[in-house]
Amino acid sequence: MIHRLLLSTLALSLVIPAAQAQSGPITLTVDTTHSPDKILHVKEVIPVRPGPFTLYYPKWIPGEHGPDGPVSSLIGLHFTADGKEIPWQRGLLDVYTFHVDVPAGVTHLDAAYDYIRAPAPPPTSSSSSSGTKSPSIPPARPRRSSPTTRR
Repeated sequence: MIHRLLLSTLALSLVIPAAQAQSGPITLTVDTTHSPDKILHVKEVIPVRPGPFTLYYPKWIPGEHGPDGPVSSLIGLHFTADGKEIPWQRGLLDVYTFHVDVPAGVTHLDAAYDYIRAPAPPPTSSSSSSGTKSPSIPPARPRRSSPTTRR
């Protein structure tokens, strides 16, 4: 369970376009102490350059069939630099986009947020032993012909 939550967080961490990236690695720290409650506390240290900076939350998740990355699972997002809170804005046309104006002299941005994993749905009677859900097919019933209908 913890591995699945951790992998989800790693796959869903904020993404930076290569054109904006400062040289150096992004440091990702995940606190899993609340993983039984399906909550992960995430901190990222992102190398940056001063000026406008845009981060993207992934829309397309491997194995998914549409642009439905769970951005609503990301809560409590805060950006800081040198211990000071940095304001951010969500994109007006794209909820997966976050805009930050990095102050002069700042070389890295600290992002902190929680990732909330929705609980799994309860098992249904149509679930197979392998855990995959099979479609629920109603039983076949013979059709009665009405007295006025001839066959």
